[in-house]
Amino acid sequence: MNDVPDCMRRLAEHIRRIDEGRGTDKDLFLANHTIHDYVVFQLVQIGELARKLPEGFRREQAAIPWQEMIAFRNVLVHNYEALDLDVVWNIVESDLPALRRFVLDYMDKQK
Repeated sequence: MNDVPDCMRRLAEHIRRIDEGRGTDKDLFLANHTIHDYVVFQLVQIGELARKLPEGFRREQAAIPWQEMIAFRNVLVHNYEALDLDVVWNIVESDLPALRRFVLDYMDKQK
C-alpha cells in the first residue's frame, strides 16, 4: 500500500481505538489483560502501517520516529511474552500524542 491518505486514515482509527480502549488509569491498564492486549494489537497495526508508508514520505516526515515504530511493532509481534507493559503505557502516554497531531494535521490539509 502506497496510498498515504488511506494510511493516515487508518492510523487515525487505530489511535482513536487506543484512546477509547486504554482508560486513564495505569494500574488498571497493567492489571487488565484484555485492555493491554487490545492496546498492543492497535500498536502492532500502527507499526505495520508505518512500515507500509513509502520510504520517501517517511524521510520527508523525519520528525516522526517511523523506524522506531516499525521496530517496536516487531518487538510486540516477536517477543510478546517479554513485553514490558510500563514501556507500552509510556509510549501511549508520551509518544502517541505527537503521532496523533501529525496524522490529524495531515488529514486536515488533505480536505
